[in-house]
Amino acid sequence: MDVDEAIRVLEARAGSPTFRRAVGSAVDEAVRTIIDVHRCSVCIDLDRAIELLQNLHLFRMRMRRLLEALDELLKGNLAKLLEEIDIEVDHVPEGGAQGVGDVHKALLGEVESFESYLGGLVEMVRGARARCRERAGGKAT
Repeated sequence: MDVDEAIRVLEARAGSPTFRRAVGSAVDEAVRTIIDVHRCSVCIDLDRAIELLQNLHLFRMRMRRLLEALDELLKGNLAKLLEEIDIEVDHVPEGGAQGVGDVHKALLGEVESFESYLGGLVEMVRGARARCRERAGGKAT
């Protein structure tokens, strides 16, 4: 049984007169509080949290490298730029960057990768908000 299934089972029982008599009013209230907190929360497991942090760190490093590379390009150091980009960045064409346009495309590719990770977080938050509103009877929380 996963956590969501356990919450559904408790939610079906909590608040009923039989459940309240069996466990007592304090425990019934505690169970309903835990259900409310769970519905209004975003929970990710440790592996997913580590993956998100690693991807955010990688994005930051790549963006820094791209910005440094762009700076080098503008100073006329294209050879150094090609060497650094080919090693550090995924979104560069085969054969390396040939100019500012390729660096721009690489920057956009990195931003799109970041946005996909960010989109996952946004969906988790939106799901929690919707569950929380359902539980509160449609009231904003």
